[in-house]
Amino acid sequence: MRIFATIKSDLNQIGHGRRFTRQAGDTIIEVLVSVSILALVLSVAYGSTSRSLQNGVDSSNRQQALALAEQQVEIIKNAAASNQVGLGAYQSQPGTAFCIDNTKIGIPTQYGKSAPTSSACHLINSVYDLSDTCNASGLFTIIASWPSAVSGSSGNSQLTIYYRAP
Repeated sequence: MRIFATIKSDLNQIGHGRRFTRQAGDTIIEVLVSVSILALVLSVAYGSTSRSLQNGVDSSNRQQALALAEQQVEIIKNAAASNQVGLGAYQSQPGTAFCIDNTKIGIPTQYGKSAPTSSACHLINSVYDLSDTCNASGLFTIIASWPSAVSGSSGNSQLTIYYRAP
């Protein structure tokens, strides 16, 4: 044991009293590695958050479009239940697109039926477009469309509801 103590003291004297010890702190390599890891984690978190936000907006748009399309179906159901003449107005031109304007339902000749280019078919700041059609067998097709919120996709998203009048 005494031999090791002597060697240790001799090594300390070689440096003329200077001791070679590692100083506290990080090397540049350690800093670069930690910054790289932090950048990777933050970029993954940003991408995930951005995609989640886009999905939330798209879900909200889909829910609003569904409510508008269901409103059109409810008007057709009410026409079928209360006034066959009104239902006939919606079925009068099979295959021709139209939409139903809530403010004009009381007009006997139209029962709210409007051309798809009218403002009644472009709802909520012209974001949602509605188009109703009825085929010869009485099957109504209601299409609601809106601009897609998902990045990278061009065009519109849409949903379709089918209803057969009794």
